[in-house]
Amino acid sequence: MTIQGDLLLPYQRTWVEETAQVSVIEKSRRAGVSWATAGHDTLHCAARNGGNTWYMGQDKDMSQAYIADAGWWAKEIYGLACSDVETDVLQDGEQSILRHRIIYKSGFTQTALSSRPANLRSKGRPGDRFTFDECAFHPDFDGLLKAAGALMMWGCKLRFISTHNGEDNPFNLLIQDIRANKRPGVVHSITFKQAIEQGLYKRICQVTNKDWTQSTEDEWVQGIYDFYGDNANEELDIVPSSGNGMFLPSNLIRKCMVDATRIKTTWTA
Repeated sequence: MTIQGDLLLPYQRTWVEETAQVSVIEKSRRAGVSWATAGHDTLHCAARNGGNTWYMGQDKDMSQAYIADAGWWAKEIYGLACSDVETDVLQDGEQSILRHRIIYKSGFTQTALSSRPANLRSKGRPGDRFTFDECAFHPDFDGLLKAAGALMMWGCKLRFISTHNGEDNPFNLLIQDIRANKRPGVVHSITFKQAIEQGLYKRICQVTNKDWTQSTEDEWVQGIYDFYGDNANEELDIVPSSGNGMFLPSNLIRKCMVDATRIKTTWTA
């Protein structure tokens, strides 16, 4: 079974059909990349020669949205033999890990976890796929990359999805390393205008039961650009913003923190 072509726009299909072990996509806001990925993952889990899929979003809301999309694809579109979405809490020492998953008749599972790098320990086997979403906003993306490296040893497929968050952000540095052949992988790109040209607004009209015309599309696109203003280059045109300082992940900031005693000073005239 293959993912239904009439439901995916060209750039979504190109992304989910990528065969490289490591793939990265820099994208505009709300281009439907995560949604398409959820649908493709259901097919991989349902196949007898497939594998498990793992998703880690920026926060728990993203993980919940991903697994809800996966359930829709599995039940409403493909009619796959699988469980309903199950949610439970795993204990890792003193840490609690919220897990959402769907179990397929094949025996494989589609799982969404919280974004802690430690959640990847002891996971992954040949055929498994891991997706990391909104990577540029991950609190410890460097730690995530380090943990993900071990997954490659067992033939797991790694996918990194995000909008940009500065040119010095670790996500953008990963892209630059791949383009410079310093790291293995391929990079996909989709701007807001490219997504529109490939049918994004027409798809929005279909979903929201609105009539499409070229004039309404042009007006809508301009309204989106007007709303983002100076941030449109980064949020829509996938051009990382420049800054005077380096992006510091939270783990480095914590290492520099020291305990301090609050001193109360009384001022007198």
